[in-house]
Amino acid sequence: MTLGVFSATNPRTFLGVSAGAVLLAGFGGLIVSRGTENAMLAILVLAVLFAVTAARSVRLRDFGVSSARWVRSAAVSAVVVSLAAAALVTLMIIVSDRNPTFYQDFASFTVQASGYEDVGGVRYASDGPGMPAGTLALTGLCVFFSFLMGTVAGAALGAVFGARGTRACVLAALGGFVAAYGVGAVFMVLDVNVAAPWPGVPMFAVVVCVVSGLVLAWALKKERRPMPAVVPELPGVPSGHQG
Repeated sequence: MTLGVFSATNPRTFLGVSAGAVLLAGFGGLIVSRGTENAMLAILVLAVLFAVTAARSVRLRDFGVSSARWVRSAAVSAVVVSLAAAALVTLMIIVSDRNPTFYQDFASFTVQASGYEDVGGVRYASDGPGMPAGTLALTGLCVFFSFLMGTVAGAALGAVFGARGTRACVLAALGGFVAAYGVGAVFMVLDVNVAAPWPGVPMFAVVVCVVSGLVLAWALKKERRPMPAVVPELPGVPSGHQG
């Protein structure tokens, strides 16, 4: 199964932590802090999870798993987890939007047609309940891209660590950071103002994913260790009885 190759080294941990992060993103704000903070924490948790998983599973290439298959599995995993998180968070945004007096927990992700109204230091949706379908779709897209860039970046850095080591991972992280924010610096110099979350979040996510893809391609150029042609003899065990 394509999805299983990426998480084959820690399937239960991968599924458990992924589910926990998705639930944290959607319902964490009902327990502590706000939806925005919990969603960002969930993105960080998933980035670390994908990094650890990639660092372990990329070594499966030494046992005959092709790089192309591993990349497909990582991509499917990132998309599936990001879609699950985006669906739940968007659902919670819909619930809050249906109540015009409900505090906008996911303000940093929510695209509003008419912005917000500040009442006593608390932000409310100024255009009333019932987000237009188009605005709702853009909100869901922003949430999806937010999670996608976290999982993709984590997988890329983990792959570098697993395939090339700690030094290469640090260099890749620094290089990726400089490249991603370098694009933002160019926009600042050109005085190009990009609104957030739309279209700022998807645009930044595309940059992060492209840079992560280049980093991943560089990591996977590392030659795999060749499998031994013969099974080495074990001390005290006749060769005919091995295996």
